[in-house]
Amino acid sequence: MNEIFKSMIEEHFYQNIFESLQNEVTDNYDQYDLALRANVVNEVLEASLDNIELLRILDIKQDAEEISFDILVAN
Repeated sequence: MNEIFKSMIEEHFYQNIFESLQNEVTDNYDQYDLALRANVVNEVLEASLDNIELLRILDIKQDAEEISFDILVAN
């Protein structure tokens, strides 16, 4: 069931999810330690997101009017 729901979310909302994450990374990159795993990079001056992959849909909750869930994504 989760895979069917994940496929539906990817089909209908991938672009919205990507744009939200892209805006977060672009606007707030300085709040994240993006150089933490880099051996060569000392200072990050800009960041962007090229692509995401929806890995899993977690913690699906539904009531009469709303559905909420968490999404695990990878770049």
